[in-house]
Amino acid sequence: MGAWLGALPALALLLRAASREDGADSRPFAVIATRRFSAWALVVMGLIVVTGVWNAWNEVGGIPGLVGTPYGRLVLLKVLLLLPVIGLAASNRRSLLPRLGGEAATIGRPAMRSLARAVAYESLLGAGLVVVAAVLAVTPPGRHETPFWPFSFRLAPDVTWNFPGVKTQVFIGSQILLIGLLALIAGCLTRRGRPLWLAGAAVLLVAGAQQALPPLAVDAYPTTYLRPAIPYAASSIAHGQGLYRANCASCHGVSGQGDGPAGAGLSPRPADLTAPHTNDHTAGDMFWWLTHGLRKGMPGFGDALSEDDRWDVINFLRALSAGEAARRLTDVDEPEQRRLIAPDFSFATGPAQASLKDYRGRPVLLVLFTLPSSRPRLVQLADAYGELRSFNAALIAVPMDSDQEILSRIGATPRILFPVATDGAADIVTTYALFRRTLAPAGALPDPPRPTHIEFLIDRSGYLRARWIPGGPRPGWSDMKRLLAEVQALSQEPATVAPPDEHVH
Repeated sequence: MGAWLGALPALALLLRAASREDGADSRPFAVIATRRFSAWALVVMGLIVVTGVWNAWNEVGGIPGLVGTPYGRLVLLKVLLLLPVIGLAASNRRSLLPRLGGEAATIGRPAMRSLARAVAYESLLGAGLVVVAAVLAVTPPGRHETPFWPFSFRLAPDVTWNFPGVKTQVFIGSQILLIGLLALIAGCLTRRGRPLWLAGAAVLLVAGAQQALPPLAVDAYPTTYLRPAIPYAASSIAHGQGLYRANCASCHGVSGQGDGPAGAGLSPRPADLTAPHTNDHTAGDMFWWLTHGLRKGMPGFGDALSEDDRWDVINFLRALSAGEAARRLTDVDEPEQRRLIAPDFSFATGPAQASLKDYRGRPVLLVLFTLPSSRPRLVQLADAYGELRSFNAALIAVPMDSDQEILSRIGATPRILFPVATDGAADIVTTYALFRRTLAPAGALPDPPRPTHIEFLIDRSGYLRARWIPGGPRPGWSDMKRLLAEVQALSQEPATVAPPDEHVH
């Protein structure tokens, strides 16, 4: 930046001196200096652009951060100042630079005067770039700020791609865009009929964008990219379930399937919150709806629920939808299936406090049990605990009935060496009971019976990978060799998947 901008004022003064009639002696030096400056300034400007793009890529954090944060808008201002600089430089290099060595009175000196003015303007724009860069240096990066989305739509091809007709419209639009791009290239490379080529290219590019982009757009709101304030954890989900049943279940139903008694006469019917489309919306979208309501009949709860309460409801809705997706979980892990985030939780084992996240890097067997029916299974697990540890696996046992005096109720036998939750069990059970649905007919009921014993396998990154509920048609993990084989596979699995974010998005 210094090498380019620092040379501009001196170059402008030299060109102004050489453009006067009494500056003939300085004219050869002005021509040589300008040509040299033009050559290395092209390299310097390329470095400025490349490093600027790299910094923006790392600091802005995407389109929402670019248009929705102060840092991103400063980056856009910097680009707006840089574009005329590049335009001036290209124009000067093409039209004025070749004329500097021409006949002095009619070509050379007028070209130098014009170039001196252009360099002065470039200096002012460069000074503006320095000011913007200085402000950027003391502005929190967009990646670390909550974006305020200014548009009523956003492009979401991951959501709309499989909608009817979308692929056809996008294909047609992309072909129009391609033809427009070829016309633009032709207009830049040819002089004959250039205005016609460029005008046609503009029309084609606009038409192609109008054809290809709208099918990829979905509604958006100012809070669409708002980052949740509350982690996706069992305490939040359990609290959100209580708030949901008090405020939402009358319309959306206890299970979230849109079958609540108050929603029977509404048109359209309340949304099925367990359907896959729930995950098509951002947490910020849901926050906006909960706060302001929908014009189609849903009231806003901004006055009735605090901000943290609304995030708890959103975390519960995410878990509710994930619980429907968990119906396909079996006692055999399928590595290619969609991975479900295992909600984090905290628990106490005597005086020691721990959380699920503390076990990252190890497979975890989470056991929800009920006494006395689960006692034979606890004996099995106690006997196999040494083998589980040999695979670097952890076992966490959580009582489903009550954690009051649970160690006394288990008794001295079997000898339990793995953690048993003596506090915090209620939130864990409430949350993980949402993942009890199966593909059996009973699993499709609005509120299927809660089993007395459930076991989950959570991989090293924090995702639910397998589940076993005793009493099914298959022996499952009642054969400890099958459980140990699954644990061994998870312990040897390459860690290629990033751990889930603690906040839903």
